Amino acid sequence: MKKVSMTIMSIGLGLLLTAPAENAFATGGITGAVTFSGTPPKNPRVPVAKNIDYCGKEIEMPLLLVNSQNKGVQFTVVYLEGVEGGAASKTVLRMGAPERKCDFVEHVSAIQKGSDLELKNQDPVLHNPHPFNPKGGTVFNVALTEQGQTVSKKIRTEGVMRIQCDSHVHMNGWILSIPNAYFAVTDASGNYKIDNVPPGKYKLVAWHESWKVTNAHELDEAFKKAEEDLKSGKITDMKDAQLERPAFGEPTVITKDIEVKDGGAEKVSFELK
Repeated sequence: MKKVSMTIMSIGLGLLLTAPAENAFATGGITGAVTFSGTPPKNPRVPVAKNIDYCGKEIEMPLLLVNSQNKGVQFTVVYLEGVEGGAASKTVLRMGAPERKCDFVEHVSAIQKGSDLELKNQDPVLHNPHPFNPKGGTVFNVALTEQGQTVSKKIRTEGVMRIQCDSHVHMNGWILSIPNAYFAVTDASGNYKIDNVPPGKYKLVAWHESWKVTNAHELDEAFKKAEEDLKSGKITDMKDAQLERPAFGEPTVITKDIEVKDGGAEKVSFELK
């Protein structure tokens, strides 16, 4: 009789311990889309100065990628502000083929502060990824000399980091380092999804880079001079030209107050103009 009583007590205790735990750790999700209002401007094309035989003579800067079917905007970072915690998945930043030769495949990416950023060179040419912190200081500077080479770097900086390839003046992008795991980067349809958000009230932020190049005239003039120097023999290769790196205007930042409930799915969308 004692054995039966002890068994019943054990089962009851197990149920008592497990049931509240499920409720205590209930989470919600946030989904939505980022769209563009109106007719999007054309992205500028910039000359390529190095490895032209492989990279091509020019490349389109993917500053504003708008889906023609639904107006969805790719490469917008959506994240919760004023909260820490969570565990984000690994962030990988790829350079080059097969997705996009001689450029950052993840033109805009996001990472949880304190985690590792994996950098992968998919091109058969040298790439030198070099991010800068919000104050303009170097975060790291690494040479990826071989195709398939991968290096990991721990990101301790917080905030918006501009990244460039020191080997290719046309290669530029952005990395947002966020102190929590509750973020996402919109896909080619402008959609995003943030999972496992604890219940609560938050500020949800959408960040998109500026699609305005502020030194477009200087870029054109520098390229014209480089072509003239090449024809006159002052330089023998375009890689020796003093080409300008593009500069950008202020990003678009939109903030919304939201509430995430137990097990609920909040839908929040943003519109860029």
